[in-house]
Amino acid sequence: MFIRRCTKCIFPESVPGIEFDSNGACNFCNEFIKEKNKHSEFELIEKFSNAKRKNVKYDCIVPLSGGRDSSYVLYLAKDVYKLNVLAVNYNNEFQTDCAKKNIENAVKALDVDLVSIKSKKNIAHKIVKYKFLSCDEYKQYCVCRACSYGIKSIPYREAIRRKIPLILWGDSNNEKTTDIMSKVNKSVNMPNRRSKLSNLNYYIYELNFLLQRLEFPVDGNYFFERRTPKLFNKDIENVHIFNYIPWDRKIIKKVITNRLNWQKPKDSTTSWRTDCKLTPLINYYYLKTYGCTKACFGYHKMINYGQIKREEALNQEINIIKNLTTESIRKILTDEIGIKREKAENIVQ
Repeated sequence: MFIRRCTKCIFPESVPGIEFDSNGACNFCNEFIKEKNKHSEFELIEKFSNAKRKNVKYDCIVPLSGGRDSSYVLYLAKDVYKLNVLAVNYNNEFQTDCAKKNIENAVKALDVDLVSIKSKKNIAHKIVKYKFLSCDEYKQYCVCRACSYGIKSIPYREAIRRKIPLILWGDSNNEKTTDIMSKVNKSVNMPNRRSKLSNLNYYIYELNFLLQRLEFPVDGNYFFERRTPKLFNKDIENVHIFNYIPWDRKIIKKVITNRLNWQKPKDSTTSWRTDCKLTPLINYYYLKTYGCTKACFGYHKMINYGQIKREEALNQEINIIKNLTTESIRKILTDEIGIKREKAENIVQ
């Protein structure tokens, strides 16, 4: 079956709100604005110098997931900028074995201290499970909410408690998907979400999200806020490394492979987002909803930034889709999340 795709990126015609010009390029590519680094490396080095003057045990925290970019930031902080680093890992309860091994290899290779924190009540697991169980009618299976809170709250809490002045993040505009997703979702006809109010599982889901905020509170944030936590401590600064220095996918992969013995899972087509067992499930949901995987939205950005060739991205997207079998998705739902097979089958369909 022929699928029409953008001639610049690899978005298929099924993406909501997509339009093609006479050359076959989509409106998202035509509207793309390449963002430049907001700051210089000189400013970054100045921040590091100021942090060292604080005379505390650690100059910075690096939130470490075992994924590609956070591993590279850890390398930069310790090997390149010679900082005293504390690696902080939020165990979201769905870490891949490969991610765990990458974390172990990285901190050992760099001789960095590590703190890994997991919910004592398996709250993230419960949030994901009851999110799926509460979506019978409106089918919006967003599973990242539990992780998005933990990823921020755990480093914030450690920085506040230990008075560490900097938190170094490895996110990059080159692969960020939130902005393009907001454009696409404006054209999506969302089902009626009021149906969730009659589903007991929805209230269990929200209760567990409240329990997560109670377990990992962050100063200045209220328990009943639904957003991800904010950092209000003026003595601590969030630093997004790739706002200061270039992000280069090939260099990053080469460095962490050689220096940290970093590996992607053997069954993974890409080195991107390999740290979570739920990634195939998320890609499957995107495929059913938008006609392409979530990785495709990242490829859109990377192609337009010149980080990957269109042909390579398309091959990776096709291979990801080939691996998204209904049996593998069903297995994640039953074995990893703990959903009964009959319900899992309904979700898969």
